Amino acid sequence: MVAATRESTARRLNERETEIKSIEGGRYGKKAGTPYFKYAFIALCIFAALTVIIFENMKVTELSTQNSRLKSEITELNENAKMLNARIERKYNLSYVEDYAKNVLGMVKLDKDDIKYVELSNADRITVREPEENTSELVQGISKSFNIVLEYLN
Repeated sequence: MVAATRESTARRLNERETEIKSIEGGRYGKKAGTPYFKYAFIALCIFAALTVIIFENMKVTELSTQNSRLKSEITELNENAKMLNARIERKYNLSYVEDYAKNVLGMVKLDKDDIKYVELSNADRITVREPEENTSELVQGISKSFNIVLEYLN
């Protein structure tokens, strides 16, 4: 009887061991392939993160280059604006205007003999003063003909 219980106990132990091995084998058998998938997934995630970082750095570099180009363009435009403002001030300078009028346009200041005065005391008629006696006959003739035209227009 002792031998029968020993055999039945040994058989039960063997059955339990085979159950445990099959359960453990099933667990390890399923999990034995999964670490490769985990490592592949982790490697894929790292590769994706590195790719994103590289592309973002490329964009930052491109934007930095564009920023520096625009800054240099701004400084160039500011220099041009200063130069144009200096030109405008020079053109409106009275001495420059006088010099330009004399040298480029050939204009000169009138003498006292060349100045004619128009009297507007009578609103209906315009009277031009007669030139002084020291002017030439040609100028007097032109002045008289001009006076005739003015009187005709009135």
